[in-house]
Amino acid sequence: MKLLQTQKTDEILSYLRLNERVNLNIIGKIENNSELPIYTDNPKAPLGVLVKAGYMHFLYTESDAFIEAVLSQHMSEGFFGFAGLDQKLAAKIKETQIVMWSNPCTIYAYLKDQVEDLTGEYDLRPIAYEDAETVDKYYEYRGAHSIHEIRNDIKDRPSSAVYINNEPVCWVLVHEDNSMGIMYTKEEHRRKGLAEVVSKDLTRRIIEKGQTPYLQIVDGNSKSHGLAKKCGFEEVGACEWFGIIRGEPKEIQEMALQAVKAFKDVYGIELFEKNTSIKAAYFAMFWHKGNAKSLYTVRQLSLEESADAFMTLLNQPLIKEVKEEMDMWVVEKSGKLVGAALMQTPEDDESDYIIQAISLKEGVDVSELGTALIEGFKNKGKYFIYGVVDEKSEEILMQMNFATGSTFNL
Repeated sequence: MKLLQTQKTDEILSYLRLNERVNLNIIGKIENNSELPIYTDNPKAPLGVLVKAGYMHFLYTESDAFIEAVLSQHMSEGFFGFAGLDQKLAAKIKETQIVMWSNPCTIYAYLKDQVEDLTGEYDLRPIAYEDAETVDKYYEYRGAHSIHEIRNDIKDRPSSAVYINNEPVCWVLVHEDNSMGIMYTKEEHRRKGLAEVVSKDLTRRIIEKGQTPYLQIVDGNSKSHGLAKKCGFEEVGACEWFGIIRGEPKEIQEMALQAVKAFKDVYGIELFEKNTSIKAAYFAMFWHKGNAKSLYTVRQLSLEESADAFMTLLNQPLIKEVKEEMDMWVVEKSGKLVGAALMQTPEDDESDYIIQAISLKEGVDVSELGTALIEGFKNKGKYFIYGVVDEKSEEILMQMNFATGSTFNL
């Protein structure tokens, strides 16, 4: 199957509307941004639709052949994100790929034709264009390009804000995919019901444009789920945002080489000349929800605790002593030490941990432990690690649902 670049057509929109509630985001992208490239197998009778928006990809299909065509023709090597894919489609893709991160979401839509009008009770108005920098300042996903996206959202789509003394104190916008988001209430104005006020007001404005108000809320965000239901939104589906690695991108190879250098700096080049079983590998951690009832806990060893038991358990010939640059992480079950990991501490907030060694006692449920270990790193804001490992350590990591993207034998 060959994918062809095309333009927005009635046939493509009709195909997407066969499952409209799942495809509200891709329809929004197509209708709001005519510059985004669209690909399909047959513009007149499509079996699937792909919309590319930089790193992110909006995709809908029920055809395995179309999925394979997307992966082989548009994702041969590199880092690729998927935006709000139908949950079944997301699961099918993730089965065969190295997954870097994943955010499962619930789709909510407002299915009534009217909503409570609150304009007389508050100073409610669309967020002013000149207030875009204020919105960006408080945006959870603020980045180099977020201010431009926010300005476009304000300029091109409905929004709602409560103003006090001519200053916005609570607001919500509409993204380019027509989903509601970027909601924020300033700290001193919380617990006053303002989030519900702006949500209902924006819902009304979207309905007046003849569109369906909808939200994609990350699972686990109980406050947002509760607010959506309180505002009259109904659960209409499930989707997922996630990222994958394809092939061996040069960035991964560079990171693995940095790991080799870091290891040599700590232990000396001579160690590598004498030991041929070591290799450098980049490991990407799956980003998924942990098991709240897990019997395993992962924590960093405090300075006051003795490292003797830790080093006895680790018991690896490469590790003669713990260097100052390293953190000792312990795995416990019912208060007893069952595992240990040695990490080289990152130099700054942007860097990752480098794993130097990992060891577990027999009988440890490796898969469940992997979830606990990932949760431990998430608490420190670290989502990926790479490092130098021996074959035994690599086997443990792979069983934990870590995925190696690049390997260098030394």
